[in-house]
Amino acid sequence: CLAAIVAALLVTALPALAGHHEPKVTTNGDLRIRFDRIEDYDFDSDTDDNANVWPYRAVIGLNAELADNVAVVFDLQAFGTLGNQFGPQGALGGYSYGSNSFSGSGFDIDNVDLYQGYIALTELGGSDWDLYVGRGEISIGNELHFGDNDFGNGRTFDGARAMADMGNWDLDLMFANVNETGFLNFGSSPVAFGDDDSWILAAHATFEMGDGTIAPYIINWR
Repeated sequence: CLAAIVAALLVTALPALAGHHEPKVTTNGDLRIRFDRIEDYDFDSDTDDNANVWPYRAVIGLNAELADNVAVVFDLQAFGTLGNQFGPQGALGGYSYGSNSFSGSGFDIDNVDLYQGYIALTELGGSDWDLYVGRGEISIGNELHFGDNDFGNGRTFDGARAMADMGNWDLDLMFANVNETGFLNFGSSPVAFGDDDSWILAAHATFEMGDGTIAPYIINWR
């Protein structure tokens, strides 16, 4: 994916920027397993769709500080439900919270995906601006429009984000491709379907005014 390519190129090129800065690499990991009870999932009491499931989510990643104000972040993720490894358990299928499904296909290498892969450039040129390019989480305010869906299996966006902290007000500018429809891969043969991607261009600001806060925003979804 684009995010992985961009991050890989930056990992190769950016050490030249380090100078006397000693690169620092930290790793992280998270495993979550919980019990979920589903009742009347389709709001039809005549359908027997109640179920008990144990969804899991596993994330492992690294944060590489390549130079002052320059970092690269990688996170790999796998998720599913316990007991769906073999045989009849796979017949459970899947269910979802929002856009995040719990697959019934079991855990295998195909379930591992790049959850995050981005470069972070902070305090650009000594300014108040930070720039993030690649695939990453976006959480703003109460997460009505942009959130990381941490209760489910997470939500990330492919694109770029510029943020400025001006003290009593801040500005957040975002571009993200949320649906790539240019082509699909069938085996080793890409098949073109035309260029009809879906993307988001957004701006969000926060102004501190006395004891209150004003947070105007504009979102263009194409």
